[in-house]
Amino acid sequence: MDGEFSEASAAISAAGEAMAGRYGKLARAMADRYGQAGTDLSHAAASVDRAEVAGGQVVDGVAQQDLRVAQGIPAPGNPIPSEDLRTTVAMPKQRIKPDDRLSGLDATGTEVRFRPEQVGSRELKDARGNVIGVTYADGDRAELARQWTRAKFRRGDRLLDMEYRVRGRGRWYHADTWDTMWRRPGAKPPLYVHADSDPDTFDVTISKGVGPWRKRSTVQVDGTTFGRILAQDKHFQAAVAETDERSIVLLAGSSAYPGGSAARTAAAYLHGEAGVSADVYAPTARIWLTVDERMSSSELKAELMTDPEDEYGETWLGNPFEQYSAPPATSAP
Repeated sequence: MDGEFSEASAAISAAGEAMAGRYGKLARAMADRYGQAGTDLSHAAASVDRAEVAGGQVVDGVAQQDLRVAQGIPAPGNPIPSEDLRTTVAMPKQRIKPDDRLSGLDATGTEVRFRPEQVGSRELKDARGNVIGVTYADGDRAELARQWTRAKFRRGDRLLDMEYRVRGRGRWYHADTWDTMWRRPGAKPPLYVHADSDPDTFDVTISKGVGPWRKRSTVQVDGTTFGRILAQDKHFQAAVAETDERSIVLLAGSSAYPGGSAARTAAAYLHGEAGVSADVYAPTARIWLTVDERMSSSELKAELMTDPEDEYGETWLGNPFEQYSAPPATSAP
């Protein structure tokens, strides 16, 4: 009896080993076949930082197709049982590089963290459809900027109308019309950047969430952050090819106000980290964009600061725009 039991046990063991070998080969064959289709998760996990995961997307540093599989959710073109993968795949951890996140303050003064691609911007085109700038304003203000650049006769490329206000009076007076600091006969127009601003910050609109849960909010950012946003904005980059490479004009009121930092630090980032070689011009006080649709023309008006001790406002102080010159090009040794 013992001999028969030993022989039966040996036969069962042999059958088990044969079955294990057969299914082991099948599993390896499936891995070889479907791994070539982009479902080799060990490769995907190693590629997350480069955003080159085959067959899937990378969002916030995580391979989305791999997440679906690891969580037991069927993924297109991936027949490998997900329950087998949960115990064998180490899911990549989210990584945030220093430049991936920007910050600003919302209306309540609370810090908001966001990425450059969450910032809303719209391209500004001229009458021929060339992209010559970008606006970060929203609603009617953005539409006004688009009409202003689209006008057939855009006087702001060449001329600046100065306005001043007499102390104690509500109305504005026309002071003079000057050539703009960025005027260059025969050159392309400057690159225009339009945004709401004050002496120390710029306003941008960011979006968070998707679909019906998508929310938009206005965030104030400092000049350095605004420079980083510009350098990574596809509309800004598109405008570089169609504009005068020597001039960037910030249509952002009071961003160069004496003692403020908004325009100065934005220009410093563009000239430094971003490697931009254009001079940056920014208004020292308020500006107005005006459009005459009937004449298909537009004008740029700027507040001319006056001496507060002058009762009649006839003593003008400084220039309506500040120029931040690009550093001289250095030749390679």
